Amino acid sequence: MSTLRTRVARASRAAADLESAVTRWQAATTFTSLVTVSEPDRMAFDLYVEVSRSYPHDNWATMAGELAHNARSALDNLNDRLFAKYANGPYEASRIQFPITTTGKEWRNWKQSHKTLPDWLIARYEKVQPRTGPYQGLQGLSWTNNKDKHVWLQRISLALTNVPGRGTFTVEGVAPHIELTPVGQNLFLERGQKRVHIATARANRRILEMPQAAENDIEPVLHFHIDSDPDSNRYYTLAEIAEIPRRVDHAMDYVNGDDSALGRYQAVPL
Repeated sequence: MSTLRTRVARASRAAADLESAVTRWQAATTFTSLVTVSEPDRMAFDLYVEVSRSYPHDNWATMAGELAHNARSALDNLNDRLFAKYANGPYEASRIQFPITTTGKEWRNWKQSHKTLPDWLIARYEKVQPRTGPYQGLQGLSWTNNKDKHVWLQRISLALTNVPGRGTFTVEGVAPHIELTPVGQNLFLERGQKRVHIATARANRRILEMPQAAENDIEPVLHFHIDSDPDSNRYYTLAEIAEIPRRVDHAMDYVNGDDSALGRYQAVPL
């Protein structure tokens, strides 16, 4: 298993490098809320968030791709070894792979194409499938790794949380404190963006005065997208993608015969 552990160690190192890079970027980046009042009626305003520098999408995507590649490779390398040791009939080595299935149909298709494995080993594989337990973090690993093989960069977006949702405004003819309701919002920075339109809000009276800009303790949350559909909302957060190498290690131990590793693999994420 030493070669497989090397793969997992490389994935873990990529995860640590990614977390460190994100932390350094966040510490050196300023997040500012900007407000512009619509003219000439001054009955609405737009809220923006601006960052002092765009995030290094390609660097982070490369680290995430390295993590996915090594984690997935470790699983497939284990699968190759188990086939060589336990397969009870001929098979094509180029057509076998460690299963990562999210539906019963996907699992049955894999099982049918890998039927030379003994039933007891197939049962162990099934226990670590994303559809069978609390931990489902491997579900996007196949697709992200396929992208990595084809030298595609994984899409990353930056979700902004703790954006101010209320403030003090002076409006015409009423008390100076009023809360306005957003009529539309977008909380994601995409690749290369430094400014995002968060919301448009409308009042029923003219806005006379309001704050123009303020620095904020906005918490950015990375979304590592794991689906080929650009409109899909399936993604890993940084914490989730960094957790993958450890879970892969537990999955390999269990499939390879360590019963105690299943509980560690299926533990509910913190």
